[in-house]
Amino acid sequence: MFWRKRKQSDFRAETEAHLELETEQLKEQGLSEEAARMAARRAFGNLTRAEERFYESGRWLWWDHFLQDLRFGLRTLRKNPGFTAIAVLTLALGIGANTAIFSLLNAVLLRPLPVEKPDRLVLLGKGRAAGSTDSFATQTQLYSYAFYRQALKKNQVFSDLSAILSLPLGMHGLVAGRTEMELLQVQLVSGTYFRMLGVKPLMGRSLAESEDEPAGGHPVAMVSYSWWNRRSGQDPAIVGKTVTLGPTVYTIVGPTDLGNLRALGFAQLQLGRVDEAERAFKAITVQNDHYSAAYNGLGLVAIKRGDREAARRDFEKAFELDPSDLEPLLNLGVFYETSGNKPLALRYYQEFLEKASPKDYGDLIPKVRSAVEELRSGG
Repeated sequence: MFWRKRKQSDFRAETEAHLELETEQLKEQGLSEEAARMAARRAFGNLTRAEERFYESGRWLWWDHFLQDLRFGLRTLRKNPGFTAIAVLTLALGIGANTAIFSLLNAVLLRPLPVEKPDRLVLLGKGRAAGSTDSFATQTQLYSYAFYRQALKKNQVFSDLSAILSLPLGMHGLVAGRTEMELLQVQLVSGTYFRMLGVKPLMGRSLAESEDEPAGGHPVAMVSYSWWNRRSGQDPAIVGKTVTLGPTVYTIVGPTDLGNLRALGFAQLQLGRVDEAERAFKAITVQNDHYSAAYNGLGLVAIKRGDREAARRDFEKAFELDPSDLEPLLNLGVFYETSGNKPLALRYYQEFLEKASPKDYGDLIPKVRSAVEELRSGG
């Protein structure tokens, strides 16, 4: 026979039968009915506690308590339909608003990256390692140059690979034709770096993969637009000049333009290199203080650092410089929505919807419309 779980009523019937039997035995010994029953109960002990132990032995108490709380909550909600309606509506609006804000923030923070297929850009390891490793080899997040070369040769997963030194360098170098050394911000990268990002030079040429072998055998450099403009007055003769860093002499093959410097700034921001991104965007503003995208980038840098006031100033200046640039317009909408300023958020969202074309912003337009509906409904 299969074992059948005893019910609470079965246990109660058994205890009552036991008490009756004990009472009859005591009566036969000469006790009265009332005295025999009281003596039987004293001998048995606390009947209520016995029933509780039996009840607890056959149940998951947490589940039972949950069901009791659930039934109580449902009864309470049923008795107060007005409160129930308000609670359900508040939850629905809160969940909807948070979903819309998250979707919009996610899309806005990723969209400004002006490189080829930014959604497919992957960083292997942790960019914040900053050239340091711990004492446990299995926990390091850095990879050797030899590992990169092997990965590049055997790659069957990525469309392209490049390497970048995890530690940005500030070095004193000597440019050919000058007598004084100057402090240069240097980043060592592989020959595929600019090709992978889709960044092209303003003149001259970019780095080439063939220059990676043998390692250090082809010391060449690209210079930023800001440095080229500041130190050489945009002299085309910069191509072919040399710059000496330590014992190595590098040949300059070309400068990047402002757009490429912008692309590098957003790429650094995407990789979590906030300081490097800020330097790139500020370098643009030094050369062109009316470049809207640079201030939009600085606003995103401020968001990453948690400085909302600086982010607001930079987004507003970007929009003021170029009202036709929709990225700072959208960033302002997100900023004011997350700050609780619904009128301004609606203003910028509606202006974005009026100007945005489905061809360029087809993925964002439905999300902005959803955010507008949530704001209008009081979410």
